[in-house]
Amino acid sequence: MTTPTDPPAADPDAPVDDRLDRLESTVGQLANAVHRLVDGNTPARTAARGVVSDRLSTEADVADQVQRELARAREKDAAEQTTKGHGDRLAALEEATKSLTEKTPEPPQRVVERIMFGGRS
Repeated sequence: MTTPTDPPAADPDAPVDDRLDRLESTVGQLANAVHRLVDGNTPARTAARGVVSDRLSTEADVADQVQRELARAREKDAAEQTTKGHGDRLAALEEATKSLTEKTPEPPQRVVERIMFGGRS
């Protein structure tokens, strides 16, 4: 049978100090990693911030945006003019069709009349 044994007696300070040093260094590493993630100092975020600041700081981009907006406004005006032109043309065609009346067809020319007088012109 086995009898329970007491743990071996050792220097109580030596293993604890080594273990505490390892634990403190691990906690420090974890704290640094968490701090980097919370602050957003990852390389991808730093690069993204640089791109955004470059976009916001350049005056050429503002000028490009203004030019795009002006071009869009011109296209909108041109589309409205085209639509208005189509509406005017449609109104003119409707007026022209109202004035037209249906004519009854002429009866066919008889053979005798065609021989005697020639064909209709």
